[in-house]
Amino acid sequence: MSLFAGSLIALGDDRSGRWRYDQFHWAAINVFMVISGDSWNEVMYDTVRATGDMWTVVYYVVVVCFGTFVILNIFVAILLSRMGSA
Repeated sequence: MSLFAGSLIALGDDRSGRWRYDQFHWAAINVFMVISGDSWNEVMYDTVRATGDMWTVVYYVVVVCFGTFVILNIFVAILLSRMGSA
C-alpha cells in the first residue's frame, strides 16, 4: 500500500476510489482485481503513468503470476478434498 499511496492522485482524472492505494480497503480490492485478472492492465498502466517508474510493471507481473498460482492451488486443493471424501 505504501508503494503507490498518493501517486495515482497525480493523474487528475475522474477515476473512482478503487483505483487508488491510499486506503487499506481500496488497496486490498485493487490487489484482488489484479489477481483475478479484472482489468489489471489498466491499473498497471495508470500506476506506471502516475509514478513514472518501470519497476511498477515488475510488481504487477509478480502479483499476477504469484496470485494466480495461489488461487489455482487453492481451487485444486478444494477439488481434491471433495473428491477424496466422496
